[in-house]
Amino acid sequence: MATLAIDGVRWVNDRVTDVRWGSFDPATNDWAAPTTIVQVQQVVDALKSGKEVRTLFKLGGRPFLGPKVSALPYANGHVGIEARVQDGQIEKSLEDLPSFGLSVAKGAAVMHAPGSRRTSIESRAGAALRDRVHAAHPRMRGAARSDAACASKSFPL
Repeated sequence: MATLAIDGVRWVNDRVTDVRWGSFDPATNDWAAPTTIVQVQQVVDALKSGKEVRTLFKLGGRPFLGPKVSALPYANGHVGIEARVQDGQIEKSLEDLPSFGLSVAKGAAVMHAPGSRRTSIESRAGAALRDRVHAAHPRMRGAARSDAACASKSFPL
């Protein structure tokens, strides 16, 4: 029987906004269907409908199902997700999953190392947008040029 599993997350302001997930078959230890990237609300809806959602980690090149995922209400009325560690399970959290960034231009996802919150594509897309805004406003032109050295670098938060 397949389980819904999350193997990557996108972070915005210390909250998971999107996940990479799919149907994972523990019997074959492989994906039952290709993974997709969805908004966290779709995970919350699956949890509300009674489906089991788990994290999925690779250890030594082999996938292992991690803690179950549960809904987490925030004070502002939004609902997010969190991993709940139970006895006998891998003690991992959502922060330990690889994070990904979404390329604005292509709509593609780029995975990067756990703990890192930004990709170079996100940095370049943000820098390009900033440069266009600065170029449109004459008083900002100097700021766009002075930031050019930092635009091509990616810095983890």
